[in-house]
Amino acid sequence: MPQADAAEPLEYATPPVAPPVRRRTVADWAEQLIPRAAGLVFLYAGVSKAWDPTRTHRVLAFDGVPQSLVAPLTHLVWSAEVALALILLIGIAKRRAVIATIMVLFVYSVQLAYLIAAQNPPECSCVLLHAKYGSAKRALALGLVRNAVMAASLEWVRLRMVGRRR
Repeated sequence: MPQADAAEPLEYATPPVAPPVRRRTVADWAEQLIPRAAGLVFLYAGVSKAWDPTRTHRVLAFDGVPQSLVAPLTHLVWSAEVALALILLIGIAKRRAVIATIMVLFVYSVQLAYLIAAQNPPECSCVLLHAKYGSAKRALALGLVRNAVMAASLEWVRLRMVGRRR
């Protein structure tokens, strides 16, 4: 059996260096809460549209959608909102879900802007605000602001996720 020379130091495997523990900041918490808050808003809106689809029917009819497509499109809208809400709440494919939510909010904002510009628009089928503000136009404008704030918050979350990937 070969003997180790006493002058040669023994080589031991060095343990891996543990990465420094990073404290969670307010921004980290906000990054987790913002998509879930948007998910709750979408869940509430989707369930409301499923419970009472008449406002969505009126908006789609006002947009000129053929009567035969109004009911199927209403089901598509509320089911997509509920599905997106659940994905945001659970946190599956977070980056894609955030991007999809921003795109949906953009489409809804275009619809709200169209309704604001129109004469005698129907009540919005989004989260009910017109009862508090007495005017459909004011409620539509507030919905537009709400969508902009939600989209900007979600874009901030998306940019933080992209920054970590680099």
